[in-house]
Amino acid sequence: MDNFQMEMKCCGAFNASDWLQIPDSCFADQKQRKDIYTEGCVHAIKILLAPTMKELAIFVPMLACSQILIMLIQIVRYHYERAEYEPV
Repeated sequence: MDNFQMEMKCCGAFNASDWLQIPDSCFADQKQRKDIYTEGCVHAIKILLAPTMKELAIFVPMLACSQILIMLIQIVRYHYERAEYEPV
């Protein structure tokens, strides 16, 4: 968690008050413990994942539609082949 907070420049889930004792990773200057990060890590995670979520919002419905189309093709193919082998 410390590495994430340092890299994303965030502190706690919503802000620094989420911690009972604020860790060094919440400070821009860790040695002197000043310049605390005010943004929570939940917000930082949302920003980090936003581009991926847009891509998934397009990809997942396309994948679902292709699966449904494949199922429909297989059902039609099954019925066509079954009718071909039934005695008249």
